[in-house]
Amino acid sequence: MTSIAPPDLSQTRLPTSKRLVPALLRLALLIVLDAFVIWFLIRLVSLGYYPLAAAILVILIFVNVVLLRKEAYPIRWMVVGLVLMALFVIFPILFTVWVSFTNYGEGHLITKTQAIDQILKAKYLPETGLSYTWTAFKSAEGTYALWLQDAEGNGYLAIVGEPIAQPQPGEMGVGELDNKGIPVTIEGFDR
Repeated sequence: MTSIAPPDLSQTRLPTSKRLVPALLRLALLIVLDAFVIWFLIRLVSLGYYPLAAAILVILIFVNVVLLRKEAYPIRWMVVGLVLMALFVIFPILFTVWVSFTNYGEGHLITKTQAIDQILKAKYLPETGLSYTWTAFKSAEGTYALWLQDAEGNGYLAIVGEPIAQPQPGEMGVGELDNKGIPVTIEGFDR
């Protein structure tokens, strides 16, 4: 029997310098990716999005292990799909379970400080400004009148197209006041 010599593998391998360039390129891209994701994680934590930050950190560690370990070479081809599956399928399921055991409501979406900031931006009252409570009255024609009350209990009548007035019961069609200082009736308007 004749034996066939195995092929010489040393001649088919690339020189070390040609294998080094893709490895360095892969390492450089991984460093850039890690820097961006770490910056993003810092932003998420500063805004209070801890569950999303934890999920992205786990995904970052997984990507680093896959790209740096030779044993994980076959998974490199699937890493993009696995990352997207983790972000768009697995994370929402885990987040839903986490929310169901912590707080069933919208309080988990933003922090208390963020909520206070949003409320303060939506409602602004200057230090010298006044705040009024109001009661609406509607006429048969569809126009509105507002009975405004300041903090001292003074009542004002605001009708569309007319200046704001401070009538007493019996003036301008204002009927008697109830125990809260609101007119029971205003002539031509229903409460």
